[in-house]
Amino acid sequence: MASGFHTTRPLRATSLCAMTLTGIRWNGSRSESLSSMSITSTFTDFAESTPTNSSLAGTDAPSTETGASSSSPPMRSRRAAPRSFPLSKTCAACSRPFLCRNAREAYSKACGLECRQALRRSRPTKARPTCQTCGAPFTPKSNLSLAKAKHCSTKCSAAHRMTDPAAAERLRSIAATGKAGWTDQSRASYQVKMTGPGNPAWKGGVMLVSSKGNYQRGVYVRCPQEYRAMGRRDGWILQHRLMVAQVIGRMLTTAESVHHVNHDPRDNRLANLMLFANNSDHKRYERHGSPLPIWSV
Repeated sequence: MASGFHTTRPLRATSLCAMTLTGIRWNGSRSESLSSMSITSTFTDFAESTPTNSSLAGTDAPSTETGASSSSPPMRSRRAAPRSFPLSKTCAACSRPFLCRNAREAYSKACGLECRQALRRSRPTKARPTCQTCGAPFTPKSNLSLAKAKHCSTKCSAAHRMTDPAAAERLRSIAATGKAGWTDQSRASYQVKMTGPGNPAWKGGVMLVSSKGNYQRGVYVRCPQEYRAMGRRDGWILQHRLMVAQVIGRMLTTAESVHHVNHDPRDNRLANLMLFANNSDHKRYERHGSPLPIWSV
């Protein structure tokens, strides 16, 4: 509502209303005493209590010549006043005052390391559950499993389940079909089936290293024993370097570089490979066409 208004007819309200009037203009003059007035009424009471020009004709309206206009009190900021350092605080452990030089020290409730450790030890500890099998108290892995934890280990949990005859018989039947019921012959057969192409994760005996940006990395294969000096410590070697070494009949030096003609590091056909004495000759050949490779098909 505006600070001053004229009205010739009652204001209408459809529900309970609460209004704060700060200085109402009566026939062109401002009230000096209505600084803050709250009115709560129904529609009938509000309509009957609202003054009109005719009802105010015989009313002695207060004059504004003797009073100053009222103003609402300033709003208080919700932000806390900034702290000034050094700040004095009282230690929660030893009750001695200590100075805080910055906000980080002011966050602490203790004056030093010993008092911090004393506060930590004085904190109430949570009740530890007791194992239903061995009766020893234990600490669950997380607070989420605190209400569900009943056993301190899988061994105690299995022993508790075995106390039920029906559950024990069911576990024995399951264990007979698992690795617990395997024989030496079944283990050897499983190892043969899961080695080489029989393994679902078989990728042809090669290891494809993930690409880095637009650059595709090469293909790694298991390094034969006679070429282990060329391979990595984990027993893998780049396939194109191994193929060139097997063709020329000797191991490649670390300085020698193998070039892919079509610039595809995963296309390891012999017709796509060239051997250079070093990487400098390799780059000059790509730019100027010379020097020629020391080996190519």
